[in-house]
Amino acid sequence: MLFLLLACQGSPPTVLPPAPVQAEAPVTPVSAVPQAPPQVLPTFGPENVIAGVCEASALLWRQGQWVVADNEVDDKLFLFDRRFQPVGTLPLDPPVKDIEALALHDGRLFVVGSHSRKKNGKEDLKRRQVVELGKGPVSVSWAGCPVCTAAMEEQEEGRGLNVEGAWWDGGLWLGLRAPVPGGKTLLVRTDTGELREIEAGGLGVREAVRRSQELVLVLGPAADAPGPFTLWSDKRGVIGTLPESMEGLGEDPEGLLWGVTDGAKGEEGGPCKEVSRWYKIGVL
Repeated sequence: MLFLLLACQGSPPTVLPPAPVQAEAPVTPVSAVPQAPPQVLPTFGPENVIAGVCEASALLWRQGQWVVADNEVDDKLFLFDRRFQPVGTLPLDPPVKDIEALALHDGRLFVVGSHSRKKNGKEDLKRRQVVELGKGPVSVSWAGCPVCTAAMEEQEEGRGLNVEGAWWDGGLWLGLRAPVPGGKTLLVRTDTGELREIEAGGLGVREAVRRSQELVLVLGPAADAPGPFTLWSDKRGVIGTLPESMEGLGEDPEGLLWGVTDGAKGEEGGPCKEVSRWYKIGVL
């Protein structure tokens, strides 16, 4: 049973029923999204703005600090204390363009580019990178996902390859925002090319967290369009809905889940056109 602790003061916990678990098998659905998920509506106000970050795209707890990526900044990550007060930055060498995911394993930090093309359809190999901090590029096998390889050549938004989630589970896994062939969400293991599929109503991965015994995903539209952002677990199915543009998800040492939303960059050297925000989501 999952108790979601909303960020508003004095809110009672919401008790949600568990979802059925399907047997796991390679290249087969591992769960399905129910039609009417319960609502998860964190409150927000001016105090939850992420200072210095316009387009937050990934979130991770590391060494007593939050690590936040901004997909418009390729040469550093941003560091915050537990209450999202800025404490510094973490340089990236080599830089990674369009950072969309972070993953941690035994102190090893992995930084993942979107692997997508630019909005004009042109290819940018600096986006197609996975880098281990302090060591360099990590090779990715797409051997088990021919549809992924084909999507690398696709220029149409929402159909071309786009990676937005990463986690460690015996190896480094990537969660794909796109493509979603036949409405199936794709998960790919980088070292073996193993492919897993989720029946999720055509939604793509927008962020991922691997907990001790559970994979939690933020699922959202594959294309840049309004639509549901859903919190999903491979053990419970749908947990609830989230604010739109939730693109970062992290777990603190107490087991609390936190999220960050994407904003919009302003003029060069100026304030954000739209700010990124942090949210306290809940705890198991």
